[in-house]
Amino acid sequence: MRGSTPSKNSDRATGDSSLSPPSLIARLRQWHQQRRVERELTEHVVDKIDPQLRWVRGYRKRLRLPIQTCRNHCRKIVENLPGPVDLDSSSYHAHPLIKAAFKGKEKIEPLLLKAEQEIDESGTHENRRIALLSMVHSSKEIFGRKQTGTMLLGEERMTTVTFADHKIVGLATSLEASREKIEQVVFELIIEGVSHELALEIDDVEELKERRDKLQTMWRMFGGSGHFDEKEDQYPVQEREKLVQINTLLEETERELSESLDVIETPEDKLNFIEKYLSSPWILFDVGQLTFRLDWRNVIAEASDTPAHTITLARCSLGKEFARDAVLISYNVGESES
Repeated sequence: MRGSTPSKNSDRATGDSSLSPPSLIARLRQWHQQRRVERELTEHVVDKIDPQLRWVRGYRKRLRLPIQTCRNHCRKIVENLPGPVDLDSSSYHAHPLIKAAFKGKEKIEPLLLKAEQEIDESGTHENRRIALLSMVHSSKEIFGRKQTGTMLLGEERMTTVTFADHKIVGLATSLEASREKIEQVVFELIIEGVSHELALEIDDVEELKERRDKLQTMWRMFGGSGHFDEKEDQYPVQEREKLVQINTLLEETERELSESLDVIETPEDKLNFIEKYLSSPWILFDVGQLTFRLDWRNVIAEASDTPAHTITLARCSLGKEFARDAVLISYNVGESES
């Protein structure tokens, strides 16, 4: 019947509520908030790396996707961190992880107490704590007695593991808040890494310019002219040999300098350089997994029947030179005074 057919007006009345004015306003506010955060983050990155990037037209738009790629990488890293490992606050060193990580004079309690000051300043009364325990390990071969099953063997080659330079990062009262803090730290480390790579590139250019100037001075000292043909016999033999060497080095230096200047000579070049690194942040910061099976002496236990504890850590690599081991930990603190 015609009377049963819904009218256009009734469609509007019963339509998708997400298109209603209040919902649209909320979405617009969210969109503007997101854009504002993106702009602030972009300006922060530019300030940290090179303010001259602002000379490039459309720099914000060009950096938006690389920065988002970098942030997604940071989030993925933090989500894949092992833990949290629950610790008994009445006896931290009873846990195999802490017993292995703090084998020397350093203790975990002062680190937690120092980090706790940041929590105290926020005025929270939550007892739960989540943080990232970060450290550096080293291994050393030693000789000693090794137990295999019920047999005790003497003067066997063994590998012992030692942990040092302990740090507490991202202390918070919830796993979500701790991950958010750690994510910010990882992002800042990547930005510092990009800045460092750019600085190294600039240093290389300055070094090449200095080398070129010295070679040009040597060229003039040995009587070199604007055009040099090593087949010409207008130079004495010894001087010609020297000039050949200098000329070869000068050509190599000019070529290297030209290639380097193509990378960072202008703000546009620098922006291209930064886009590349932010779009591939795993080049600067990546995480793998590291597992140790350690006995009570922190000796790697190879035999399956040797009493030992397995410790799983994240292996955080910053570039090719620096690496740290990390694991999330959780524990409770005493009730705060009201």
